[in-house]
Amino acid sequence: MNRYYSAFPLIALFLLAFSGTAHSQFAGGDGTPDSPWQIQTAEQLHNVRDHLSAHFILVDDIDLGIAPWNEENGWEAIGIYIDWNDPDNAPFTGTLDGDGHTISGLYIYRPDEDHQGLFADTEGALIKNVTLADIDITGQNNVGGLAGRNVEGTISGVYASGVLNGHTSVGALVGEIRQQGAIITDSHASADVTGEYAVGGLAGRVTADARIDRSHADGNVTGTGEGLTYAGGLAGLVNLRSSISTSHATGDVTGTGNRVGGLAGSYNPGRGYDLVNCYATGNVTGVWRVGGLVGYLHNSKIADSYATGDVDGESFIGGLVGDTDNGEIIYYPTSYWRHQTFASGNVTGSGGLGQIGGLVGSNRGSIIRAFATGSVDGDVRVGGLAGVNSSYAIIENSYATGSVKGDNMVGGLVGHNTEANRRSGKITNSYAVGKVFDADQAGGLVGLNDGDSSENVIDSYYDIEKTEQDESDGGYGRTTDEMTYPYAEGVFANWNFEHTWIHDTDHSVNNGYPHMSMQDTDTYVSDPGPHEDTALEIRLSQNHPNPFNPTTRISFSLTEAADVRLEIFDMLGRRVALLVNERRQAGRHTVDFDASGLSSGVYISRLQVGGYFAAGVGMDNDSRVGHNQGLTGRNPARKVLTRTMTLVK
Repeated sequence: MNRYYSAFPLIALFLLAFSGTAHSQFAGGDGTPDSPWQIQTAEQLHNVRDHLSAHFILVDDIDLGIAPWNEENGWEAIGIYIDWNDPDNAPFTGTLDGDGHTISGLYIYRPDEDHQGLFADTEGALIKNVTLADIDITGQNNVGGLAGRNVEGTISGVYASGVLNGHTSVGALVGEIRQQGAIITDSHASADVTGEYAVGGLAGRVTADARIDRSHADGNVTGTGEGLTYAGGLAGLVNLRSSISTSHATGDVTGTGNRVGGLAGSYNPGRGYDLVNCYATGNVTGVWRVGGLVGYLHNSKIADSYATGDVDGESFIGGLVGDTDNGEIIYYPTSYWRHQTFASGNVTGSGGLGQIGGLVGSNRGSIIRAFATGSVDGDVRVGGLAGVNSSYAIIENSYATGSVKGDNMVGGLVGHNTEANRRSGKITNSYAVGKVFDADQAGGLVGLNDGDSSENVIDSYYDIEKTEQDESDGGYGRTTDEMTYPYAEGVFANWNFEHTWIHDTDHSVNNGYPHMSMQDTDTYVSDPGPHEDTALEIRLSQNHPNPFNPTTRISFSLTEAADVRLEIFDMLGRRVALLVNERRQAGRHTVDFDASGLSSGVYISRLQVGGYFAAGVGMDNDSRVGHNQGLTGRNPARKVLTRTMTLVK
């Protein structure tokens, strides 16, 4: 008995010594949720690796751009990842609250090593409210500014800027995010990212039930791999029940291979995991399956989303999506946002297989209530809306207004409407008004129709004066006067002008042609949550009419008296109008906007109100749309709401 009792003091001394060592590694706290260890220096941040399941909080900004942290190969990532299900894996599983502080100068140069970032691997971790400024990271696979890989964890309110380079799964925040419960939310990156495969402005690969929500990226993305490159302005590859919503990307995306998109290179998570309320504005260049928003859409839906950048490639090139493989571009009648789904960039394709479209290169699914306004230039199978509308595919209640040029099978709406197994693509209640340059098998609405046009092109029209085509392989040719309000007898007679289309009675919105009916609902750029149509909300309404020419009306409501700024920006972030800059009382307010001096295009209305600064688009010092400082918790005095609006002259 004495022998066992004599050991107790030694054990107690050991535990006391260990506890003292742990506490000496940090500025305060005890590593619990109620009293997280406080990190004040770079050395204390380095010590996190010794306590991977504990809780931490930054109490000061930290500079890693100094010796010894930036010497030789630079920072050693926190946590260990060896292989899938390897028992020696040691991921970070705790929490890190940046509390609005900045970690700057993170430098890593390990071009032959995987899982590089501030953390190598996180699992079930929570990382929030921190800025990673001026990062410079080079690794091999799974490379991210915050983490090489995030499994089942939450990343919230994190911002990263700088440069990242790698091979596979490379993203400004995370190389790969995966598993149910893994989410990036209310976060932002402005880093230039380069890799060979699965390269994204925010995340390289989003897979296995992971999500990106209320986040954006504005850095340039370059995918250098051949074949399946998967390069996207926000995410390179999204699959296996994962999703993106209420997010956007504004940087240019360049890929030397296939599946390149302004927001996502490839989006194929499966049914029920839709891409909703998103947009991309950067220019996109690739080879095959290249789109202004998504390069390749498979077995999924896009709704309430748009793209405005120019798109350039070889084959399967579209202003919104390059190739919809059993994918759908639709309008949600019950959606909270109810944005218009469209593409306005110019589209160019030069590959032998063609399939070049203002909205979609190859439609092998559905296009419902969408439109395209950019010019389209290709070789074969070129259309103002879709290059090819495949057998079993549907185009319904849609239109195109841009010019179309090609060598063969060129149409104002569709270049080639195909048929297989006695089933052809179908076009219903749609029209085209853009100039169609002469080509082999050119048509005002459809260039070549494989099926019976009387059965598969229904109640659809083309303007014979504007398209400069008096023939089409399907559809009805009418004069401008007959197709603009008030229409000639029988034109658009079977169209739904109660819920789907709107008459442009004064020719101020769409030059007299019918345009889309989008209910005036209110949108927060952040997650709106349950929506109730009540005046007790700070909100910015969709301008009406929209599209407009040249005047429109913008409404907003306040819960209490507040200082208000209402501004208009173009898609390059330049302010083009200041409509309100004063204190307003509680209630609803309406302002008229005259865009007579502006050119056609997409613009952003931006409402800034005193109070909590919601996730959304912020402002920098030169009044350009820029980094959302509110995401890092450093600007709690503002609330910012935005809307997109389309000027069509």
